[in-house]
This record gives sequence, structure tokens and C-alpha cells, in this order.
Amino acid sequence: DMRAYLSQSILDLNSLHDQRAAEHSLSAEQFSYQNARETVALVVGAIYIETPTASARMQTAEAQVQTAQALHQQAADLRKNGVSAGIDVLRAEVELQTRQQQLIAARNTLAKQNLALARVIGLPLAQTFRLADTLPYEPVAVPGVSDALTLALASRSDFQSAQARVNTAEERRSAATAERLPSLTANA
Repeated sequence: DMRAYLSQSILDLNSLHDQRAAEHSLSAEQFSYQNARETVALVVGAIYIETPTASARMQTAEAQVQTAQALHQQAADLRKNGVSAGIDVLRAEVELQTRQQQLIAARNTLAKQNLALARVIGLPLAQTFRLADTLPYEPVAVPGVSDALTLALASRSDFQSAQARVNTAEERRSAATAERLPSLTANA
């Protein structure tokens, strides 16, 4: 005696809400993954932008040292010719030494920034590199508050992840409520 039985669930609101909750949960995790990638890109971009800035500050400090050296030489020449007092040479020496200290600090800052950039992009710390290009200045159009808010709500993956988690929680609550309801099953 062989018999076959078939049982098919036609309407089960609990399972339906559980399925929707699982879909929202998957969507939330995908948005979280995208948010992590965007955070990494943001950190790398910020450090990359700081590196040419440190280089420009070092170049400015070098120019200031050259100016201070010229002023020191001029003050020394004036003192040697008897036109200027010794205090002017001393002031020029102090200014030169101050500018040299600033140059050393700027070089150290650039070296630290290069190390930070190398670490973030995964280069070995002992490997030397030089950025191939500089970043030109371009003014940025600042959107209005309402436009910025609309853009943020549409494109921020952290917000979308949070919204998907809220939807997951709502579906799970609906599934828990639907557990009390009867389900419709067909048996053959």
C-alpha cells in the first residue's frame, strides 16, 4: 500500500513577515558593507589631500628661510659697513633660526603625513614614494540646507542601513503579531 500526501501552506502571515524581515535585514547588511567601504575611501581621501597640503607648507617654510637668510646677509653687510647696529644682525639671526625651526617642523610633518598615507594605502613603510600630481584649487558650490538634506537621505548608506533595520524590526513585530493568527493550509 503506497500513499502520497501533499501539504501546502496557502496563507501564513507569520512566514510572510519573517521573509520580509530577512530581506530587510539583508539589505541593511549590504548598506552597512557599503558604508564601511565609503568610510575607508573617506579616510584615504582625507589623508591624500593632507599630504599635498603638508608639502605646500614645507615649500612655504623653505621660501621663508631663504628670505630670512637674505635679510640676515643684508643686516650683516650693513653692520660690516658701519651703517647698522649689531642688534639688527642679532634680530636677523633670531628670525633666521626661527624660520629654520619652522622648516624642520614642516619637513617632519610632511614625513609623518607620507607615512600615514603609505600606511593607509598599504605600502610598506620603508618604501619611498612621491605624489605625481598636486591638487588644483577649485571652488565648491555649497548646496542649500534642504538640498543637502535630501541628497544625504538619498545617498548615505549609513542612513539607508538604519532605515532597513527599522523596516526589519517592523516586519519582525508584524510576524510576532501574526503568530496568533490562523494560517491556511491545503492537504491532499
